[in-house]
Amino acid sequence: MIKVTNNMSRAILLCAALLAMIGVTAAGKTPTVSVAVPATADATHQRIAQVFASQLHQRCGLRVEGGSGGDIVVELVLGSGGAPDGYSISDRKGGGTLITGNNHRGLLYGVGKFLRSSTYEDGGGNATFVPGTWRGSSAPVQPHRAVYWWTHIGPRWRNSELENIRLDVEEMGLWGVNVIAGCFPVQGGYGKIPGYRGFDDPKLAGLLARMETMLKTARALGLRTCLFVVPNSAYSGAPADIRATPHQNQCGGNHGVLVCPSTPQGEAYLLKQWEGVLKHFQVIGIDELVFFPYDEGGCGCERCRPWGGNGFLKISRAIQRMADTLYPDVEIALSTWCFDKDPKAPNETEKLAEALDKDHRWVDYIMPDYRVPGYFPQKMIDHGVPGNLPAINFAEISMKWHGWNNEKRGLSPNPAKVAEMWALTKDHYQGGIIPYCEHIYTDADMVMLAQLSWAPDRPVDDVLQEYTRFEFSATHSSDVIEAIRRNEAGHTDQAARILKSVEPKLTTFQRDAWRWRSLMCRVTGASAKSINYGVEPPRNRIGLARANHREQGAAADADKPRR
Repeated sequence: MIKVTNNMSRAILLCAALLAMIGVTAAGKTPTVSVAVPATADATHQRIAQVFASQLHQRCGLRVEGGSGGDIVVELVLGSGGAPDGYSISDRKGGGTLITGNNHRGLLYGVGKFLRSSTYEDGGGNATFVPGTWRGSSAPVQPHRAVYWWTHIGPRWRNSELENIRLDVEEMGLWGVNVIAGCFPVQGGYGKIPGYRGFDDPKLAGLLARMETMLKTARALGLRTCLFVVPNSAYSGAPADIRATPHQNQCGGNHGVLVCPSTPQGEAYLLKQWEGVLKHFQVIGIDELVFFPYDEGGCGCERCRPWGGNGFLKISRAIQRMADTLYPDVEIALSTWCFDKDPKAPNETEKLAEALDKDHRWVDYIMPDYRVPGYFPQKMIDHGVPGNLPAINFAEISMKWHGWNNEKRGLSPNPAKVAEMWALTKDHYQGGIIPYCEHIYTDADMVMLAQLSWAPDRPVDDVLQEYTRFEFSATHSSDVIEAIRRNEAGHTDQAARILKSVEPKLTTFQRDAWRWRSLMCRVTGASAKSINYGVEPPRNRIGLARANHREQGAAADADKPRR
């Protein structure tokens, strides 16, 4: 008797799928794919089915039909019980694949896993679809698998087509992300950073439309929404007599227009301002608020010092009370970014801990300063996280801190850096991760971190292999990984030679995909502005010909969404 192992079973299933595709092709017929959902499926359930169809069309050109009459059938159902956000993939009775989500997010993540285990090429540069054969169940470990986009400043958020914003959110969701975060631009401007006179400033219209698209898309998929709040940041029209005293935290800067919250007039101004912002998003819904202390933010007056354990805490608490009336279940995170860097207030962490020891019921998470040695503050290693609350990692993967190799030139995965950081921090950050992403060139790093938050003991190499097989090529994944590693090590010319040898072997869909184009820009030195800044056609319109995207800079006059 021959013993059939799991690997043999997978090989048999893959061969069967390949034979099925060959049979269809031999008959001279394009295979049909159908997605089946229950008649009672709600709007979120149906939207997830649409995401599946959109992805399949983008990757190999197939059109997906509703129902169960296709040559390839994928059925999407919601189960009862099981771990939150979990899913299972099994054989469907009558043929095809059954994806079961423990909730809507779990269903989305199951669709993502199925898509990643499928292939979209025949190995000879031709597009096709071979359904994935992965079978099993999975559920996440950490509560935050988030992404924070630079929505209040980044040129992408002044330029990008709304359709591309929607696709960004959908594709992050397929990788297990459960929180989509951004920051609304309550700012008076500084340097080259734009300022606004108020919430109704016409210059905000385009950015607001893109941010609303981001949050609405997240909501439509069952994902959570999050706003970062700099509690004493203000518009340029803030009266001069209520403005903050500059602090001496050079790490945190004194950027923008800041208001002192320790006067009745200043506090009232800030509460009215933030009430307007929070009420605007009520129609969409906000699940989480993150209060951020510095960069924009801070006040150095005697009544506010030490800012992080005094003025910052008081105004954050006041905004939280107001937010709680608008969003009764909203969760709160307090950031300690750049704490203890002001020579006149070196004890912010201690004062925050004292305050939260007395009452931490209004706070759910702490977001420690990531930029310190070891990616986690020594004070919190020695004395614990203030309030004994779970910590979230605000991983600044877009910045130079700790030697990250992300540049605005194009996609630049950092698997070695991700592995190093994760080994040092996974036991400290039990609340999960919210990586800081200025542009979409951090895509691969965001994915690796989301998947590590899903399964903290998973090898980074395993995630990178899954990413390259899905986003680039299953056939040439090992070559692409080698190029990525050489690029990260500084051998860009070697990486370019490898990728140039791979490119002619890809399908047209793979070569046209923005991730491949961005990766090629990174190793060849070509401009990636049109990709990073969103000045390109919506990705689902690219089709079989190379996109004729426009090379424009961040200064493009594109505050209004293009139609």
